[in-house]
Amino acid sequence: MAEQKETLTKVLTMKFYDASSKKDRIMSVTNPKPDLTAATVEAAMQIFVDLRPFDLIQQPEIKGASTIEKLTKDFGIVIS
Repeated sequence: MAEQKETLTKVLTMKFYDASSKKDRIMSVTNPKPDLTAATVEAAMQIFVDLRPFDLIQQPEIKGASTIEKLTKDFGIVIS
């Protein structure tokens, strides 16, 4: 029988609103530092707003952020 493997992954999702396209854009960071605060995340997001490093986001605005914990179960089934 195949052995199950579980992995817990934390993901920081930062949501930006792009006023030019009227769309939300989400940037995700896997395994962020465990001691993040709202102020730290907001400061990092503000850097992205100020620098505008992405072609897709012309007029970014901070919309929100959250941390998600994702539990992945690998059943170890391999079909060859």
